[in-house]
Amino acid sequence: MPASYYLTVPENFRRYHKPPKNLVLHFADLREEEVSECEGYKVTTPERTIRDILLDESISDEVVIQAIVDGLQKGIIFSGILTEIASELDFERVQRIMNAVAY
Repeated sequence: MPASYYLTVPENFRRYHKPPKNLVLHFADLREEEVSECEGYKVTTPERTIRDILLDESISDEVVIQAIVDGLQKGIIFSGILTEIASELDFERVQRIMNAVAY
């Protein structure tokens, strides 16, 4: 079981109660193509998830690298997408992680 669960909610999402300690809320208005349905619930696409975790510095480089490597090995993300993400997100952390993955 993961130590924390990450949930993306709309920017205008209203909380009525404090979320549990193991739930991390991210606020973003997602486009339809960034979401897919999986076993009755909605999830962000692998591409959107990779973008999100690359930008979230609270997630260690090692965890991000492992997620990308797993995605490549399972065929749910592709090197072309990683090249596109790396060029769009021109940050030192993103470049460091992409170099470590050696996609």
